[in-house]
Amino acid sequence: MRWFGYPFPIYSLAFGYISIANMGIQELINSLKGVTKDLHPYSEEIAGPALIFALSAIPFYWILIFMFENKVFDVILCKKAKKQQQGESLRRISVAGSMYGSVHGEDVDPDVTEEEQRVASIAPENLPVRVNQIRKMYGKVVGVDKVSFGLEYGECFALLGISGAGKTSTFKCLTGETYPSNGEITINGYDVTSRSGF
Repeated sequence: MRWFGYPFPIYSLAFGYISIANMGIQELINSLKGVTKDLHPYSEEIAGPALIFALSAIPFYWILIFMFENKVFDVILCKKAKKQQQGESLRRISVAGSMYGSVHGEDVDPDVTEEEQRVASIAPENLPVRVNQIRKMYGKVVGVDKVSFGLEYGECFALLGISGAGKTSTFKCLTGETYPSNGEITINGYDVTSRSGF
């Protein structure tokens, strides 16, 4: 069964240490069998396989961490979500009644419309924080839907909403932890939705 555990670095490292620590037992077994063989700690009978698996796991996990840090999987999923959106009428889940409602058919608060127009008319470099029409999709579910706001220096700002309204997703997009499916986010003129910042 140890061969099933070797691909996991924690197991292979621990098993390698244990095998080296128990090398004297293996030598005793060999002497009882009448086998006269000098065992090396990194031989095949002791910690050799564990060492090989542990070393081969290093580049694999480095590449995996590199891909997570550079949001490769997030970019792939966002591109896939954008392709699914094309040609489809976008719909969202109403949290209060779990009913589907048309995005374009709902009444919009005048303050929201005014803020959207204000943000759209201001250049990104003229606002410390500028969020313009961001949308975050989780598969076919809309997590954040066309959120726009602009912040000046010294302003106190809060996102209010019920659970599932998209507050955390919005802040994840702001910090660059995840990418929005659509829209623009700039901080001091730098685009946080791109790796280059422009």
